[in-house]
Amino acid sequence: MKNIVLVVDNVIIAMVIKKNLESNGYLVPFITNTLKEMLEADYEMDLVIIDMDFISLDQIEEVQIPIIFLTSQSECEIGQDEISTLQVTYDFLYKPFTDDELLDKTRQILTPETNNL
Repeated sequence: MKNIVLVVDNVIIAMVIKKNLESNGYLVPFITNTLKEMLEADYEMDLVIIDMDFISLDQIEEVQIPIIFLTSQSECEIGQDEISTLQVTYDFLYKPFTDDELLDKTRQILTPETNNL
């Protein structure tokens, strides 16, 4: 099973996402609201889902696993400076999104043959 970490500020949203992912065979062992806590966590992680509307991206360059950014911003408004230095696979999921859209994006990111840097 793949381990997915959530970095979100809203507990209710975190629990809805966690329930959706876990009911589809993923593990969500850790939820936090800061990148710092995620980076210090002692968990094997395969994917991180970050709500970039509310979470500081100060340490984003330290993330060494694939990322899904949740955002309500348009593509041109996204902080390209912060994420342009990433050396991992990443993609965006625009709010509002459905459970199926989240699962599709998760599968795409976690399937190596579809990953593009």
